[in-house]
Amino acid sequence: MLRILTPVFALGLLALSSQSAQAYCIYNHTDGWDLRVKQMTGGNFSAEPNGKGARACCPWDTMSCNSTLQRTGVVTIWVQGWKGREGPEGNVQGMSGSCGTIPSTIDVQAGGWIEIYSGSDRADRDRAFHCIAYGADGKVTSVVTK
Repeated sequence: MLRILTPVFALGLLALSSQSAQAYCIYNHTDGWDLRVKQMTGGNFSAEPNGKGARACCPWDTMSCNSTLQRTGVVTIWVQGWKGREGPEGNVQGMSGSCGTIPSTIDVQAGGWIEIYSGSDRADRDRAFHCIAYGADGKVTSVVTK
């Protein structure tokens, strides 16, 4: 009985992993940066995926995340990052950075995701992010760098 259940269980896991994403996510792959993200179009999502490996997600099939309710509907995300601490009135004390230039926004399909990386060369390592958006099909749809 166990020999039969193991392949069936494995097939079930494979079926689950091949389903389409249920939310768009923003992944923080930066080195020591805290992030603040806010949806500018198509919904009202905001989050702070702070620290390397953190993520923030919003289901594409809810109106507050995606007004079109379509996996390929496009939403615009504003990105800000900081090192140090936030002041008492929300102003950033220490270094701040953005995704490319200011205003720092990137478009993503509601069934896709965004990966945010620290700057890679000496000139922009401390202030710029490289943001890559992937569509619902897993293909790169937008890249924003400084």
